[in-house]
Amino acid sequence: THYMDEALYADRVIVMNEGKIVMQGTPKEVFRQAESISNLGLDVPPLGKLSRMLASSGILVDPDALNVDELVNELCQLK
Repeated sequence: THYMDEALYADRVIVMNEGKIVMQGTPKEVFRQAESISNLGLDVPPLGKLSRMLASSGILVDPDALNVDELVNELCQLK
């Protein structure tokens, strides 16, 4: 799929470029490589972007939180 939100529900993600496998792993392992994904013309799911932005701004959330449940759980743990 080219819909990254759908890829979140997979057990394993394979990213291909010009017919060759360029990365593979769990969704967290693959989307952790946001810059490489972007260089291939793909995008990290929106909540993954938000998690990374929050973490890089000093808000202590897991930058690998990729879906609503994970991000809400991270935000609820903030004090």
